Amino acid sequence: MTTQTPKEKRSRWFCWDYDQAMELAAKCRGDAKPATLLDWAVRGCFAVGVVGVIKAIGMHSLADILLCLTVSLAAFGLVVFVRSRTI
Repeated sequence: MTTQTPKEKRSRWFCWDYDQAMELAAKCRGDAKPATLLDWAVRGCFAVGVVGVIKAIGMHSLADILLCLTVSLAAFGLVVFVRSRTI
């Protein structure tokens, strides 16, 4: 049976090594993963939402404005939903 010193026990839970700490920080920041197809789809939905809001500003018919803003709201909602599920 091996006995661990308190420092050895703590080292399992905390990063005392500089390289381990930097690797953990990179993972937390998201530097370690490349952009995936899902990231590009989320950016596309965000762009659709922005364009919809901009186009709704110049419209004259109330029905067109409501339709455009509804689609924009749905696109923004999809972005929020996907981001909250992938974090």
